Amino acid sequence: MTEKPLNLLRSLTPESQERFLKDLNRLGQKYNIISSSFGHFVRSGGLHEFTALDFEHARIGAAAREAAKAGGAARVAHRKEYFRERNIKMARMFRKRRDAARAAGSNISDSDIKYQIGQAVAGLGRSASIEAIDDGLTHSGLK
Repeated sequence: MTEKPLNLLRSLTPESQERFLKDLNRLGQKYNIISSSFGHFVRSGGLHEFTALDFEHARIGAAAREAAKAGGAARVAHRKEYFRERNIKMARMFRKRRDAARAAGSNISDSDIKYQIGQAVAGLGRSASIEAIDDGLTHSGLK
């Protein structure tokens, strides 16, 4: 099982870190490994000697990517909460219009009704209208 760079050297004692880096550099020389993650070493054509600093940079990069993912997920949750009332309102409109269409004997599809409502109320496209009304149905308990 491979470890993530975020945890690779952090879990080792200083002596183990030193042995690990020594083995890594020995294998790099044996198999003529040049590191593609350190572009300036590749351009020079020389072998890269790994240090603890390389793994610290990898840890920082991994932490930055994780923070970006968490921030993106938080933003999506905030946006969904922001539009929840609008979605519930459109879901109620959908239920009324669908029931009226069924009572009149119309065979218009649910997705067409959702698109018409989403377009009229919020200027949404077809997929966004369907997703918004489905979200409203879910959160209003109508679905």
